[in-house]
Amino acid sequence: MTDFVLPSNADIEAIDKSGYTLSSDDAGLVVDYQAAVIKTLIDQMDADETVHIRSTFQSTGKTEKFIVNDCTTIPTIVTTDAWGDAVLDTSTFFTMSGNHDKVFKHILPNASAGKNDDDETISITTTLPGDSSESTLDLTSDPSAMNSAQMASLNFKSTYDLSEIKNHADTALGTDSDELGADLILYFPNVINVGVPDAWMKDYILNLMCAGFNELAVNGTLVVMNAMYSKVNTSVWTMLSAQDSVGRTYETSQINGTDVGVDVICIKRLS
Repeated sequence: MTDFVLPSNADIEAIDKSGYTLSSDDAGLVVDYQAAVIKTLIDQMDADETVHIRSTFQSTGKTEKFIVNDCTTIPTIVTTDAWGDAVLDTSTFFTMSGNHDKVFKHILPNASAGKNDDDETISITTTLPGDSSESTLDLTSDPSAMNSAQMASLNFKSTYDLSEIKNHADTALGTDSDELGADLILYFPNVINVGVPDAWMKDYILNLMCAGFNELAVNGTLVVMNAMYSKVNTSVWTMLSAQDSVGRTYETSQINGTDVGVDVICIKRLS
C-alpha cells in the first residue's frame, strides 16, 4: 500500500499542465487541475496496485486514457458505472482508453424508472448492493437519513464480483471469491439532473462517498471531484463527521479549480 503524500493547492497550481494529452475533442468531464491531482497521486503508486474510479453516468474513458498516456505508473484501473447515456455516451469506453489490458469495467445492475403522467420519475427499480433480488425505491418521498454509525459502516466490497469485472478482451479481474482492494478511489459525483429528485441524488452521492472511504485500508486515499457543488461539498463533511464519531482519523487537502474555489478534496485514511 502506497503511503500517499497528498498534494497541496500550491503544488497543483505550480504544475505545468500544458503537455497533458487531455483533449476537448474527447467526451468527458475531467479537467486539467483534476488531472494534475490524479497524476500526482498515481505517480506515487506501484504498478500492482489498484485505482477504482466511480464516475456515475459519465465514464467515457477520458480519465482512464489520461492515466494510461500521462502517468508514470499504470496501476490496475477499475471503473464502476451503469454504462448508460443519461449524461454522457459511455459506449466507446474501451476504445477511448486505448483497449488497455489494465483497464476494467465494473457494470452496475440495470435500473428502470417508473414515470407519472407528467413524465416525472417517481420510482427506480434495481438490485441494491448486497441484495439478491430487485427492489423498488419510491422517489415521491425523501430517503431515510443514515445515522453516523450507519455512514461509518456502509461498505460495498462484498458486492464486487471480480469474475464479472472485465477488460476489453473479456478477461476477468479475478474470481468471485477475490476481493477488490482499491488503494486509490477517484470519485466523480454526477451533479447533472437526470430526472431524479434532488434529495435522492444527494443520498446517492453520500452513500458512495461513505462506502468509498470505508473500503479503504489505512493510507488509502479517496479523491472527491466536483466539490464546488454544495450537494457534494456538504456530503464530504457529513461523511467525515461520521468517521469522527467512531474515532477514525484522516488527512485532507483541498484543491481549487479554475475560478471556482475548492473543487477537489483528497482524503487519506490514517486509521
